[in-house]
Amino acid sequence: MSHGLVDGAAATVFGHRHALGDALRDSDCGTGVDGDILYSVDEPLKPPGRHMRVLEGNLGSAVLKTSNTDATSFVGTAVVFEDESSAVAAVLGGDVRDGDVGVVRGLGPKGGPGMPELLLLSAAIVGRGLENVALISDARFSGATRGAWMVSHVAPEAFADGAPLGGVRSGDRIRIALDEHNAGVGALDVLDVDADELRRRRRVAAAAAAAAGGGRRG
Repeated sequence: MSHGLVDGAAATVFGHRHALGDALRDSDCGTGVDGDILYSVDEPLKPPGRHMRVLEGNLGSAVLKTSNTDATSFVGTAVVFEDESSAVAAVLGGDVRDGDVGVVRGLGPKGGPGMPELLLLSAAIVGRGLENVALISDARFSGATRGAWMVSHVAPEAFADGAPLGGVRSGDRIRIALDEHNAGVGALDVLDVDADELRRRRRVAAAAAAAAGGGRRG
């Protein structure tokens, strides 16, 4: 509150009778700042902008959890999966290596359906000791997610008609970068392939799946 980051007059679950500031002052937790688990505003665990970052590019918009790495960019080779179980099996089988970008798609709000959390996949990557791998998905990650480059909530999701994420192919080169476009916004791009080509690929794949009488994803 002293730094102007919290409104002490805000209501708590008890309503306006007991404002947040009153609740904090009445608590017996002390300052709580020990530099081990809880950090002060003046000396945070990570500097501003090093926890979450919005990304934009020819793959759409997404959210990157940046607190797992101090690097500012990553370029790798796409390895595409249509579900989490296939991706986990590939990681455990050694088919995903440092320098790869795992693209796990078709798991957004509609495609999942329900936008599942990919905690098992990120844990498998850490368990295999892969420190230079990125994950990109229209599903979600959480605060428990580990691993360096975790990009989630890609929109539009791959299930959507013409979504660029649905046009990514294994072997494509993907670049993730912080502060690429303007302050606070990073980049998420397939290199050497523009958004129009990604959408064209998605439409072709969807049409082929429809003609074959199955497959809801491109």
